[in-house]
Formats: sequence, structure tokens, C-alpha cells
Amino acid sequence: MSGPEYELGRRQLLQATGAGVLGATALTTVGTSPTDASAAATRTVEEAPDPDDYDEILDSMDGDGSDTDPYIITDVVELQAMNGDVTANYELGADIDASPTANWNDGRGFDPIFGGVEDEADDDLEDPPEDPDDDPPESPGDPPEESDIPQFAGTLVGRGYEITGLTIDRPEEPGAGLVLINQGLLIDFSITDAAVTSEIAGVAVGSNTGVIAEVNVEGDVTGSDDTGGLCGINGFRLFDCTADVDVTGEDNVGGLVGTNLGEVSEVTASGAVNGSTNVGGIAGQSSGKVEDASAHGDVSGETRVGGLVGDTNEEVLASISTGDVTGDLSVGGAVGESWGTIRGVTAEGEISGERRLGGLVGENYGDVVVCSALGDVTGEEEAGGLIGQNRTGGLLSDSFTVGAVEGDSDAGALVGVLGWEFMGDGERAEVRRTYWNSDDTVAEPFGRTESGDGEVTVEEESVVGLDYDQFLGESAPEHLSDLDFEQDWRAHPEGVPVPQVRAQSRFEILDVSPTEIRVSETEPFDIEAEVENTSEWEGTQTVGLFVDAEGFESPDETVDPEPFEAVEQTLDAGEQAQVSFEDLAVADIPPGTHTFFVRTDDDTVEGTLEVEGEGDDDDGESADDDDSAGADDQPEDDSDEADDDGPGFGVPGALAGIGAGAYLLARRFGRDSDTVE
Repeated sequence: MSGPEYELGRRQLLQATGAGVLGATALTTVGTSPTDASAAATRTVEEAPDPDDYDEILDSMDGDGSDTDPYIITDVVELQAMNGDVTANYELGADIDASPTANWNDGRGFDPIFGGVEDEADDDLEDPPEDPDDDPPESPGDPPEESDIPQFAGTLVGRGYEITGLTIDRPEEPGAGLVLINQGLLIDFSITDAAVTSEIAGVAVGSNTGVIAEVNVEGDVTGSDDTGGLCGINGFRLFDCTADVDVTGEDNVGGLVGTNLGEVSEVTASGAVNGSTNVGGIAGQSSGKVEDASAHGDVSGETRVGGLVGDTNEEVLASISTGDVTGDLSVGGAVGESWGTIRGVTAEGEISGERRLGGLVGENYGDVVVCSALGDVTGEEEAGGLIGQNRTGGLLSDSFTVGAVEGDSDAGALVGVLGWEFMGDGERAEVRRTYWNSDDTVAEPFGRTESGDGEVTVEEESVVGLDYDQFLGESAPEHLSDLDFEQDWRAHPEGVPVPQVRAQSRFEILDVSPTEIRVSETEPFDIEAEVENTSEWEGTQTVGLFVDAEGFESPDETVDPEPFEAVEQTLDAGEQAQVSFEDLAVADIPPGTHTFFVRTDDDTVEGTLEVEGEGDDDDGESADDDDSAGADDQPEDDSDEADDDGPGFGVPGALAGIGAGAYLLARRFGRDSDTVE
């Protein structure tokens, strides 16, 4: 993988509000040169460097670790030397061959980036909340409390490069990963062919209280508790990452994250996951939100086993699982046991086990709405096409299943057991607007109903069995008439309906021309953008042109800048279009250098706009710049107060207030740009 093709666009930011990224004051995107050639040529990578040599290694590297001049890592020894300064800023400057680490440290492999004595980390790694009622961080916007435990609090910007063959074999140690405890920022790199073994383990991070974005991992991970493909414990924010990792552990085991206490979004996991309790394709146990997640590996365990999440008391939104799920108790195609809200979720895999088995959820105490289950469910007791047991507080609504259900007792086409014999006065369980496939399931919608002193409510007229063909194609809305196809569902041309939140268009910007514009204040200019809908669904989005859009950097996520110009564009799936902004006047834009953005809902590309005043000479400098030449009459230009990317929007400025928010570069931008003169 080559770095320059993945150059980071400094202005293309995704926001991760809140603190928890200490010491990371800026990310740079300047091109980098290799570390001193003679040092690299003579360095021995077959043996682990001596920790006493870390400072010398860092001194020999390009850069000084500052926010404007990060250390440039070009081999595995330099990667290991990050332990010499865990508050510095780093960039990968080449693909890294880490395969020699298999023989380092008497076979124990790479020493995770930590910066402290190993046993000092025990408490910090091993004490996540064990009960869903324990208090995790209030939200991903609230930083974890500062710790005296040495942690990585700098930045590692990968620039698209790859680390291959990382080995960590430390089964008796409390945690392992490339970084042991991350309180900083890790972004834009891959780790492939990795093998990591420890008690708390993940390929990239053992325990995270910082931000991880655009990190992709492949390999094998083996641990005990809190074991995940990418990260053992996530306590803050993790997004736009993938894990193709086979994961084996005991409790709290996930294809991506073992225990999630923060926020996980825009992620994919595709390895096989095996554990005992709280086992999931994305997360084993989650007390934080999981959104826009895809899990494609088979999942097996004993208790609380789910295609996406084993056990959760938070939201699981707009996600899909496709792997088969096997367990003993509380087993679900999406979630094993849920106390939160599940919305816009589809489970496609086969479900098998003993008790409380559901095509979507094994045991439910929360809301399940706008969901579908497509796989067969086979068990002994309490088996349901959607939910194994819908208990106190459980709501099932606006959902359907097309899988077959088989069970020895309490098997229901929709729910195995609706309610609970120990429900108290005022407690209830409820079902409305649900459908099942009557071709493949002869069971009644509910295997058994229990209310105790509470109440079970079923909206019988909207609980309906249909032939399988009635779920298919564009005519599905006619048959599933109680489902809302305006807001919640979209009919699929060939298959069953898909939740709207997972059937959105995705408009990616293929090209913007030009990205460097220089005009006088009296002449108009044009910009063209090539846009493609890369999703499977037709859609309409606004393609906007923004100039000096300060709202993009606001910590308040509700702030959105007004466009300078906007075009509403409709595209079929896979269709491309040229969007033109023509004859744009600069009368309202003061002379100086400005940043512009072309933006869709899903993508952003930036450029620069230089507006020359009437008195500017050919070099763009005003003839009146001389102190004696009427400086008071010149238009105010604040551009000098910002960095080279434009006024008020510099990355150093955006990241400097790290206590208020961590801002992530999100799009790789390495296109050649044209200039209009």
C-alpha cells in the first residue's frame, strides 16, 4: 500500500466531540522523506531494540515529534521506539514489515506501546464496569477521567500505510495490542497478518479511551476477558474501522471490540468469533451505542450470544449481521440479550441452541422496532422467529421475519415466550405491526404468553402471517400494509424490504475541478464536481459549495454552515453525474485566500480560492501594502491569523482545544489540482 495515494486532506474533518485525546494538538499532511538512509540500512530489525536505545532511535528519525513535525516511522524498530515518547506525534512513512517480531523478546513478540511498567496497567485494563447498571462515561462527549497510568496520549497518523506480521504472544500479561492503552488518536493505517495473545487483547489496542478511526486489521486474536479483533475495551470513540480477525476468548468477546463503553459506528467485522459469555460479531458486551455496523462472521458461545452484540443496555442502530449464531442460552441473530433499543437492524444468519433463541434477539427487555430476521431458528425451548423471550418492558413493533422456526416447546413464529410470569403490577410487554412467513412456519405467532401481575398487549389485527412471495419485490408494501414505507422501510426490487436507515443513497465525490482558483474580485468563476451514487438505492442529495464554512469545525454538532451555492441531484444506484456551479460571483467574498468545500451528505473535497483585489499586482500582493499608502482604506483580511488552509479553520487550531473536542481527518485526498487564473 502506497502512502501518497492516501494523502490526508487537512480540511476534510469528521468530528469526534469531547476530550480524551491528550497531547494531540495537530495532524500534518506534509509529504515525508525516509529516515536517514545510513541509519536505516545498518539497523538490525531481527532483534527487539533495547529500551535504553529508544531515545537515540527517535533522535535519528525524521521529525521531532511535535504537532508540525511528527516523527516519521519507516521500520519496525522505529515503530517499537514509540515507547520512548508516548505523548509525541507520529506518522508512518512507509509500509512496515513487522514479521521479525515473531522472534523478539524470547518469542513474546512486540512490546505494546505503553511507556510504563507493565504491572502498573493491571487495574486500568482489567476493571471495566461488570454490570450494565454500572456507570460508563456519560457519553462519548465526556472524557474518561485522567489516569496516572502511563498511556499513549499522542497521535499516530498512518497515511494509508500497512503494518504486516505483527506478533504479540503474552498470554499471562494483562493486555496487548499495537498500543496497550490508547488515550490519543490512531488514524488511517492497516495491520495485516497479525497474531495477538493476552488476557485483554486487540490487534490495534488493548484498552482505548481515545479515538480510533480508519484503522483496518486482519489476523488472529486470543484472550480471556474483554477480547476483540480491533480493540479489547473501547471507552470512547471508534469509527470507520474494519476487522477481519478470528477471535477466541471467554467473557466479553467481539469480532471488533470485546467490551464497548463508548461509541462504535461505521464499522465492519468479518472473522469467526468464539467465546463463553457475552459474545458478539461486533461487540461482546456494550454499554455504549453501536451504529452502522456490519458483522459477517459466524459467532458461537454459551450465554448471551449475538450476531452483532452479545449483551447490551444501549442502542444498536442501522446494522446488519449475516453470520450463523450458535449458543446455549439467550442467543439472537443480532443481539443475545437486550435492555436497550434495537432499530433498523437485519439479521440474516441461522440461529441454533437450547433456550431463548430469536432470529433477531434471544432475550429482550427493550424496544425492537423496524427490524427483520431472515434466518431459520432451531432450538429446544423458547424459540421465536424474531425474539426468543420478550420480557418485562419489551416492545416488538414494525418488524417481520421470513425464517422457519422449530422448537420442542414454546416455539412461536414471532416470539417464543411473550411476557414473564413474574411481571409486576404496571409492567408490560407489547407486540404490534409484525409479520411472519406462514409458508415455512406452522407455529402460532407466540409459543406461550405470561403476564404475572402485569399486562401483555397484542395488536392482533396487525400481527399477520403471509406467504413468502408476499414479502418480495416492489409489491411488498401492498401486503405489509401496516408497515410505513414512507419513513421506515424500502421495498427491494428482488428481495424482502430493507429498513430505510440501511437503504440510503451514498453520494461520493469522484473529482472536483479545479481545486485551486485564482480570480479577480470582478470576474466570475466555475467549479465542476463529478458525483457517483455508490449505494444500491436511488436517492436525492444536495451537492453544496461552501466558502470559509466555519460551521464544519464547531463542537456543536447541530451547527451546519449555509452553502454559497447548492444543487439538488437525484441519482439511480451506480449512476454518475456532473454537477456544475457556474458564473459564481465573488462580490461578497473579500480579497484574500479562502478555503472552499464541495460537499454531499457522505463526502467532502476541499480547494482554495484566491480573490485578488483591484490593487493586487501579478504576485497577488497589494500595491497599497506599504505602510504609507492608505492602509486604512484596504479591505480587512484575517487570513494571516489562520494556517495556510484558510482563515479560522486550521487543523492546529481545531485540535488545540482538545479538552473541548478531538477533530479527525476523515477523507484521503491526493488528487492533482488545476488552477484557474
